Amino acid sequence: MYPHPRFSRHLLLAGFAITTTLSPLSLNSVAQAAPTTSTTAPVTTTTVSPTTSTTTTTTPGAGVTIVPLPINPGVLGGSAAAISCTAPGYCVTGGVEILKTAKGRGVLTVETNGTWGKAQEVGAALRGGVSTIVHVVCPRAGSCVALGQMLSTTSPNSSERFSSYFVVQHGSRWAPAQLIPTTGLGAHPSYLLTGMACVAAGSCVLTGTLLVNPSLRRVFALTWRNGHWSAPHFLSSSALGASTNLMSLSALSCVGSWCEGVGLYTNVSKKMQPYVVTYSGGRWHSMHALVAYRPTTNVNLLATISCTGVGSCVAGGESDPMKAGGSTALVVEENHGRWSAPYALDLTGANILESISCTTPTSCTGLISHTAGTLAGVATMSAIHHWSVAPTASVPGWNSLQGWALSCTSGQCTIAGTGTKKAAGPPLPIVITPGAG
Repeated sequence: MYPHPRFSRHLLLAGFAITTTLSPLSLNSVAQAAPTTSTTAPVTTTTVSPTTSTTTTTTPGAGVTIVPLPINPGVLGGSAAAISCTAPGYCVTGGVEILKTAKGRGVLTVETNGTWGKAQEVGAALRGGVSTIVHVVCPRAGSCVALGQMLSTTSPNSSERFSSYFVVQHGSRWAPAQLIPTTGLGAHPSYLLTGMACVAAGSCVLTGTLLVNPSLRRVFALTWRNGHWSAPHFLSSSALGASTNLMSLSALSCVGSWCEGVGLYTNVSKKMQPYVVTYSGGRWHSMHALVAYRPTTNVNLLATISCTGVGSCVAGGESDPMKAGGSTALVVEENHGRWSAPYALDLTGANILESISCTTPTSCTGLISHTAGTLAGVATMSAIHHWSVAPTASVPGWNSLQGWALSCTSGQCTIAGTGTKKAAGPPLPIVITPGAG
């Protein structure tokens, strides 16, 4: 049993349980294989408004290059679930390595001048069960911060308990992982930190959900500044109306001391709907609900956000993750503090906008996946409400490509993900470069 890259999302929606059976085959030689480049794929250009979507042309698009990340001896495989790049060829990925026991341990891998180093295990000294890195933020090269999550049980018959840990990079080394303090969260709390943004290596804002019981969640936030943790601040849903309850604050993006987050709340009809909330001056405020994509859907989930200025953000997610095969990849844009209605990215079979990275208010790249997790394509924004969507081409020698996060800098985007070298093979951590080859 090991943490899936979407495990916090699954847990908050419907409960979490994932078990994977792995081949005992050693994969060290496979993980060191040379980069693989795909054939070209068509690009579907879509012009969209908050309420309409019109497909215009289909033209040849660029392929992708896949680089397997190094894995440690005796490891069966793994997944890269988080990434942050400060320049092309200078990135850090975080994820999980799968041991022969099928348990997972969190790892971080650093790229320097285009070369990926050895995967570094983190969190080994912490008492807990399986773990994974879920976020990496690098305000500058050599000064990165990583957020990890652990799943543990006190006995075979006890319920699962979730906790989080924090790892800070100092130049070429990573400081020992530290458990995030739980003072103020109650005795033996189970919680998930799902959002993190850092404007500097010593200044971060984190958001998460306290799992009080199967039917009660409490959203809270923490700050970490110069090695000191704040007390948890619990957010109220009162601004969203009577009989509402916050479910999550799943993603966060900051520009200087101003931040904006997206999450889920339940309304009076018990439907889950998206909301946004801003943070500035050390306070959370300006919480408001977003328009639903379709009134008939039970869930409209926004799980990723990227901001380039105060009041200028783009968020993405899916229309109804509780409906198998019926979800739609969604985008919602904020311009000068005003949010558009969610609209769909027009790509056949695309269900989720998994991750988004913006460099300017009108220059964003989005990672699109199918509900099952397989990579569907890459969407590129060139103007407000105007996206070009490139479906993923097949890549010789690779199967079951999955992308979980992307980071863009200086015109190049890099995706952290997973792939297999044969149909029944175990997953391998990989990075994917769209438009290469």
